[in-house]
Amino acid sequence: MFFDQQSSILQQALFDAYYGGQAKRKRKAITNYFVIDDRSDRDVASDRSLYSYFCTMVARVVDENTVAVTLSGNVPRSKSIEAWCQRHKAEFSEGGLTFEVTSQNIDKLSELGEAIRAIIRVRYTVPNYKYVCPRTARSLERFRSVLAKHWGGVGD
Repeated sequence: MFFDQQSSILQQALFDAYYGGQAKRKRKAITNYFVIDDRSDRDVASDRSLYSYFCTMVARVVDENTVAVTLSGNVPRSKSIEAWCQRHKAEFSEGGLTFEVTSQNIDKLSELGEAIRAIIRVRYTVPNYKYVCPRTARSLERFRSVLAKHWGGVGD
């Protein structure tokens, strides 16, 4: 275990799922923030910044049963995503999309992933959505899977 006694089991589970096996990431400091967008070296420009078309995804552990998720950068937009935001009281602003996930509402991640994936099934106006939408949806589904495993298979 890389965290001290004050850190949560959820923090350790997210650390293992997203940073496991990367010795340079192993810190003894407590962290509440986890990058969950499955980025790779191919998503980074020569100046080490993310490409502008990338949708950044970060999760913050609020407590053992709550995670705040923020999507920023090139966040896909559609009427179905706006409807999802209204249903789940998510905040969509210039800074991105922010919402909370608990073990009771974990399926909202799958719903959002499906709404994002649906964008490219019809005619869309943003050319890079061809790449952004499937990747963002996959990252949301992976995050859902990690949380479901940690929370004892809820929503499966």
